[in-house]
Parts: sequence; C-alpha cells; structure tokens
Amino acid sequence: MRVEDFHEFVVLARCLNFSKAAAELFITQPALSNHIASMERELGFDLVIRGKPLALTPAGGKFYREAEWMLSHYEKTVAECRDLSRGEPVRLVIERPVETSDVIFMYETAVVGFMKENPAVSVAQTVSEGHALFDLLADGSADTGVVFDPCIIEDDPSMRDDFGYECIPGEAEYDRCLWVHESHPLASRDVITIQDLDGCRMFVAADARWDAFRACVRALCERWGIALEIVRHAGSHMEALLSVCDDEVVWLCEADTRKPQYAHVENRVFKKMSVDGKTFSPAFVYSKKNDNPALRMLLAHLRGQAAASPDGLRGRGR
Repeated sequence: MRVEDFHEFVVLARCLNFSKAAAELFITQPALSNHIASMERELGFDLVIRGKPLALTPAGGKFYREAEWMLSHYEKTVAECRDLSRGEPVRLVIERPVETSDVIFMYETAVVGFMKENPAVSVAQTVSEGHALFDLLADGSADTGVVFDPCIIEDDPSMRDDFGYECIPGEAEYDRCLWVHESHPLASRDVITIQDLDGCRMFVAADARWDAFRACVRALCERWGIALEIVRHAGSHMEALLSVCDDEVVWLCEADTRKPQYAHVENRVFKKMSVDGKTFSPAFVYSKKNDNPALRMLLAHLRGQAAASPDGLRGRGR
C-alpha cells in the first residue's frame, strides 16, 4: 500500500464526498473510487458505506484516525531525515538534573547511549542555577530535563496537558540513606523505612532547580500516605547544607555519602533506608509544544532501550 493511498483515504474521510475529495486531490472521481476499493480489498474490510450521504464504517473511522497520525509522523520523519542527509545541524539542549548520584548515573548512561546512537545530533547540557526546570521547558530554553519521578506530571491534570515524559530504562545503582543529626530520634535506628519519615522535616535547597524534586517528594509522600514537611534553605544545595538544622533530615543515595560537602557538617550520621520497592523512577520530561526533531529522536531512543530491557527494567512514558 502506497503512502498516497493513505493520503487519498484521509481526504475522502474528511470530505465524505467522492467528487469533492477527487477535486482536492486533482484526480478523477472514478480513479479515487477505484483506489479506495483496492485499499479495501487489500485490507480485508470496508472503509466506507457507499450511499447518500457517504459514511465511514466503524473500522473506517478508526483507520481514518490512525492514518492521519501515521501520515503526520511520516512527513515529520522524512523532513528530519532530509535535514540529516544535508548535514544540517540538529541540536538538543538538556538541562542536567540536580546532583544526586543515582539519578545522575542513570541520566548520563542514557545520554551517552543516545549520543553514540545519534552522532549527528549536537547535545548541549546546561545547568541553569535559579531557574525551574518546567519554566525552561515552557519557554524553550531547554528541550528536555530529568525529574526524579513522573508522578509530578501523572498526578496533575494541568501538567499532563502541557508536558510529557519518558522514563529512563533501568534501575538506580545505589541504595538510599538518610543523613540525620546524632540527636534525631531516627539516628538510633539500624534501618529506616519510608513510614518512619512520617512527621519528619526534610531539608531541600531553595534554589529553583530543586522545585521539581520538591514537587516529586510531595506527590510521592501523598501516594505513600505519609506527612513530610519540606524545609527550604536559601542558596545552592552545597551552600544550604551549612545551615541544616538538627531536626531536619536529608534524603540521599549511598554514593552521595562520599561527597566532601557532607563531611563539613558535624554530628550527623548516615542511616540506611529500606524502601520496600518504593523508589523514584527518573524520567526525561518535555513540553508537548516542542517540535525539535532531536527531542523525538531521544524519546524514540529511550523507548527502544526500554523495549530491549528485561521486564523488570522497562521504562514508561506518555
């Protein structure tokens, strides 16, 4: 079946009139009728009910919607491939996630894999201090960025209208831990669970780069049925650590415990956490209005990686 056949059927389905559709396509009415009949024989089902007025069959209605989608993506793909064949630059701007080692590990693994598979794409990684990720996506300053979990989009209808996501396939390589003051009640626990966080005060830097993290934590706490107060401290994450209070906890991954900034705050200890399967699912997020072909290439790469992963490591997106 030719691409032209899909186009002819879409025009007919929109006009619901053979003569008008044929005129729009610059072909004769008998030729169009023969093409549609040929399509129906090849497909094995009727597309239209021939009568006055002309109508689509239920199968024809579904085929019409799918054909429109296929044609739009076909045309975009052809345009992107033409640009690549001409050597025209294709650029993707990615806002790097906030520095937590497990998410950074998954992020960098995904980006390196994408760059290796798509050498023609120029990838620029940015760090926009003082700017919220979703503001950067909305104004086009960045094509995509990473959130700790897509619940921030899934649980907010207004966000779902404007933004999409594709989870990063795989699992975090590091265990979770909590950084607490020696006087904190949780400091005496051998292992801390998610439920133990109920009623705690959690430290997070006030920098706008951490807005998405705070929103994710709030959404996850609601899902987990715990009340957690998020306390904002001025400055970057590293600067804010110097003002952390004794009754505030900091959620980290095991690899972060080796970073030097945590050694400069006295009388605090790292406690292992048991999350019982309740973990973050880092995801690339993007504005649905963004038509950058390089972004679509990244999303296709992530879906391909997810499809090739074992069942337990599949990504998800919308």
